[in-house]
Formats: sequence, C-alpha cells, structure tokens
Amino acid sequence: MGRVEAGESLLESAKREFEEETGHRTEKMTFLGTTNIGIGFANVPLHIFQAENIVKTEQALDDSEQGMTAEWIDLNTWEQKITHGEIIDNESLACWTIYNAQCFR
Repeated sequence: MGRVEAGESLLESAKREFEEETGHRTEKMTFLGTTNIGIGFANVPLHIFQAENIVKTEQALDDSEQGMTAEWIDLNTWEQKITHGEIIDNESLACWTIYNAQCFR
C-alpha cells in the first residue's frame, strides 16, 4: 500500500500506486469509499477505488515491496477464494465489502 505524495491528489496517488504495484495502467478509476482496518492500533485509512479500462505496463516495486505479485482472477474465483479461506487479510475483505456495497446494490 502506498502513500499520497506531496502535491498529489488521492486519485493521482491511486492511479500511480495501481500501476507501480500491479504493472497495469488505468484511465478510468472510480472512488468507492474509505475504511480504517486498524482502528485501535493503527489509524491508517484505506481508500478503495475501482479500476477499469486497464492496460498492461510494468511493475515498479519499491524495495519493501519486492516479491509482491498481482494476479487477475474473475469475481467468481475471488468469492471462492474468500469462502475457502484463501483470502483472509483485512484489506482485501474490506475492499470486497465496499465494492459489493457500491456496485451491486
């Protein structure tokens, strides 16, 4: 997860981090919401965006991100991975909850 650089908007930061971490660029990114997954021990907001019209580029990982991978899977497979306990991290589950609330109501 990245940070908003000085002089950068939240949307600009999200697009930059998306490309750096996934190796894909998006021209259409929509803000879905914000949550805080660490209330009580880490006050760090998690801003959630939906990316569309995605084009392959190159990953540009920081030293601390080396080994990070990105995998594209369909929504059905994503839900199965959650159900089978393969996706258990708070960030992913919070994003999925907000995505569902915003996109499937």
